[in-house]
Parts: sequence; structure tokens; C-alpha cells
Amino acid sequence: MTSLIAFRSRATEPLRAVMWHAARKQWIYAPALAAGLLFDDSYADESTSVDRAAAEDLAREQLHTELPSPERLEAMCEEGARMGWSYGPPRE
Repeated sequence: MTSLIAFRSRATEPLRAVMWHAARKQWIYAPALAAGLLFDDSYADESTSVDRAAAEDLAREQLHTELPSPERLEAMCEEGARMGWSYGPPRE
């Protein structure tokens, strides 16, 4: 399965991460889920860092969606942090 995680990790701030949720077919703010994938050594052979252009291509070709704009990613992180979501927004 292919997934994408857009994240920012700074030593002085909590992880901010938006990822493609395959079951929901949507981008979600989910830093706890992302951290488990990004920082668990058992996934090291299964993950690759890519630049934005490559991530946009992967989103289109593999996930059949568009990678949100940098501004939209930032807004999703702001909303998710404000709402206290660690594992994505609640299901409706």
C-alpha cells in the first residue's frame, strides 16, 4: 500500500503531520499515526523521503488525488492542533 505523509519536525515543536488515510480516502492531520510510521525503525526499508514534486506525482499516480497546497497543509495542521487531534478528525 502506498501512502504519503507531509510533515514538519522541529526539536522545539510538536510534530505536525498530514497524511493520506486510505480507508477514508482523504488527507487528515494525524501526527501520532505519522510518528509511528516515520520514526519506527521497522518501517525504514519501506519508506522513502521525496521532494514536493515527487510527492505530487505519487499522489496523482498512486493515490488518485492531489497533494494539498502548502497553504492548505498548514491550515490543516493549525486546525488539527487547535482541535487536539492526534489520530485524525473524528469520523462523522
